[in-house]
Amino acid sequence: MSYENEVLQFLNNVFIKDEIKKKGSSFKGHEIFRFDSTRFIGRLKKIDKNANREIFSLKFEVQVRSAFEHAWSVTTHDLVYKTSTVDWQLLRLAAQLKSSVEQLDMIALSADEVSKNITKHKWPETDIKIEILKFLNNIFTNKLIPN
Repeated sequence: MSYENEVLQFLNNVFIKDEIKKKGSSFKGHEIFRFDSTRFIGRLKKIDKNANREIFSLKFEVQVRSAFEHAWSVTTHDLVYKTSTVDWQLLRLAAQLKSSVEQLDMIALSADEVSKNITKHKWPETDIKIEILKFLNNIFTNKLIPN
């Protein structure tokens, strides 16, 4: 999610932008958990004047999703959205999973701040890794070995 602006800039450079629907731009109650990723709607740029003109008028959508959102989509797509039945329990499960996705994305984006609330425990392996990292940082900072 922290790369969203870079991804949109890339898409703007490569394709013709018709519209961008940003995450959070639609009306959605606080108790609702459904798909809400940023979407880039665009068209192909004409690179050959003699190419089929119809293809350049077709619009496509690129969903800019986090890894967690992608996993949710893959998990629930066939189960809930491409099915021949409607099942309240499966729809509810998909919404609950989406809620978990929002929490995971939020925690991942604010990991430095959130991790301060985790109780720290002693663990010798962690202490050893810290010492190794200090040693290596000292070597590189003080240029004790050639590049």
